[in-house]
Amino acid sequence: MIEEKITAYLKGVIKNTGLKPHFMIGSIFERKVWDAACKIPFGKTSSYGLIAAAAGSPRAGRAVGNALGKNPVIIIVPCHRVIKSDGSCGGFSAGPDLKKKLLELEDISYTT
Repeated sequence: MIEEKITAYLKGVIKNTGLKPHFMIGSIFERKVWDAACKIPFGKTSSYGLIAAAAGSPRAGRAVGNALGKNPVIIIVPCHRVIKSDGSCGGFSAGPDLKKKLLELEDISYTT
């Protein structure tokens, strides 16, 4: 079931896997960041700073990047939707090429 939903998402058949993770790992801050990333809708982005604010630490944009780098389920928690405030991609634990492909799958424009 999980594999089918992820495959359908990657093929562009569905826009949301509908999967809601419950994290039993990670620090409290990391879990707050992952939860905030889960709330970014398909086709939309947020910035590291906005995710930091949503996680209750508005000055922790860099720490958000570190927390997203530890995201254990990169499709279910759509950390690819978090980009820099200047519109550029930013980092991605699975590499910049995959992040760009996921953004393009969702018709999200970004700068390089």
